[in-house]
Formats: sequence, C-alpha cells, structure tokens
Amino acid sequence: MSGIGELVNKAKITLILTLALQSILFLIMYRYDNESLAWVMLLVPHIVITLSLGYLYTRFKVDVLTIVVGWVPILLANITLSANLLDILYIDLISGVSKIIVYYGMSKPSFSVLVDDLREFMLTGMPSEYAEEHKSGITIIKMNTNSKSKEIEWIKHRIRDNNKRGIRTILFSYYDIIHPSVFQEELAEMLYLVRVTQDRNKYTSLFENKITTVNDDLNIFHRVISDIINASRETTIPADIIIYTLSQIILMKGPNRIYTILVSKNPELKEGDVSLSCIIHPDVHEDHATVSKFESISREIIQFPHD
Repeated sequence: MSGIGELVNKAKITLILTLALQSILFLIMYRYDNESLAWVMLLVPHIVITLSLGYLYTRFKVDVLTIVVGWVPILLANITLSANLLDILYIDLISGVSKIIVYYGMSKPSFSVLVDDLREFMLTGMPSEYAEEHKSGITIIKMNTNSKSKEIEWIKHRIRDNNKRGIRTILFSYYDIIHPSVFQEELAEMLYLVRVTQDRNKYTSLFENKITTVNDDLNIFHRVISDIINASRETTIPADIIIYTLSQIILMKGPNRIYTILVSKNPELKEGDVSLSCIIHPDVHEDHATVSKFESISREIIQFPHD
C-alpha cells in the first residue's frame, strides 16, 4: 500500500495530465470549431476525476467513497446533457444534490500532506554522540510491570537516547493512554506524536508542535507507517517508531490484521533504516500464543524491567 505522500503525488500527476489534455482539445476545437469536440472537452475532466477516485478507492483503500458517490451522478448528468436526454432543470437538480455530497466528502479528507510534515521533522536534530549502526526492523518490548509511570519513563529515556544518536522518534499513542502533556518542552522537540483515537470522522489532521491525530483504522496506520519509511529513505535519517501499545491494537482490532501488516512492512523497515518498537503487555493476553506469534517476526525482544 502506498503512503499518503505518494497518493498526493499521483493526484498531482492526474491533474497535470487532465489540464494538458484539456489544452490540446481546446486548441483542436479552436481550429476546427466542432461542437462534438466541445462536449468531449467538457466531459474529459469529469471522466478522469471519476476514474482516478475509483482507482484510489479500490487500489489504495483511501476512504473517498463519499466523493465518488457524489461525483458519479455529476458525470452522468453531463453525459445526458450532451446527448440531450434530460431537461436542463432535472440536470441542475441532480448536479446540485451531488455537489453537496462531494462537499461533505471533501470536508473530512482521508489524507493530507503529512509526508511533508514528517520530512521536516526528520531533518531537525543532530546527533551529539557517536552511534553504532541503527538496527532496523521490528522490536518487541515486553512490559512486565503494572506501573504506567515506569513505562513512560522508559519511553522518555528511549526518546533522549535516540535523539543523541541522531535517530528521529515517532510515537503512536493509542486512545490517549499517553497524553501529549506528559512530554515537557525539551522532549517535545525530539518527538513526533501520532495520537490514535476512535473518532471515525478523524482521519489525518496536522497541528502545531509535531502532533498528528488519526483514527484507529488500520488502513491509515499502514499508510502512515509507509510515509515514515519513505521520509527516512528520502532524508537518509534513521527513525524509531514506538507503538504504545501493540496490546491495545490487538485487543481492539484482533491479532490477525495487525500481524499481516507488520509482516508486510518488515522488509521495508529494514530497507528504510526504520525500527518499529512495539510495546506489549503479556499479562493482558489470555492466549500466550498471540505474544509468541509477534515475537516470531521480531529482530529483538526486550524485557522491561530487565531480567
């Protein structure tokens, strides 16, 4: 699955191609003054946009279904207008309602230019000490403690250690188990925080102070991970993604889908110099095989507190 930034680039390419085709058709129409060409010129952008939206929805699982539902009737209305099959009043009525649907879909977009925000974050910060080669891939951190404060201290230590070695830290905080307020100003500069909520109307929103909010749709999780990997590749700067917690994802979404995503991402993590540090609480999983399943795909298993 492509990242958000790649989808934005595909949309830009589609726009450029549509404008280029429109310009060619306009020149032909101006030269030959043909009414049929005028209708073709009118319909081409509607057809291209409809096809591109359908492609995004089916191929990349981007949630643009509302926009598709609104845009298809607009295309059909223009086709019937060109064929003189419907009265103009009915066409205006169909188009008016459809445009309201499209506007509703646009008011809650499924993705944004998150990739640019990530790239900017990746380029900030410089290592203050010599670091060994960054170990990319999946790491399982088994939290054998019931103390949330100790877990937060472990994360803070990880952020500081990463920063010293020039590794950028992106923390996925599920359901506000860790609130942004726990990171004082010093750590806030070292961290990119992704807040994951159950708000189905929340997709990707950019805020100040390196905080992004997304809903807990695993398709979005997949795309954001892809963007982090791409940003690391482009900037040649290593990154550490901390998932707090993998146990919460498993309990809310089941183990199979997230396991499949991690397996598919593992080769990309290694190629992109990105580590995925998944915090898990073994005691909350009745089936111990679940924990073992995720351990089997990890590069390293860390026990905390240390044995």
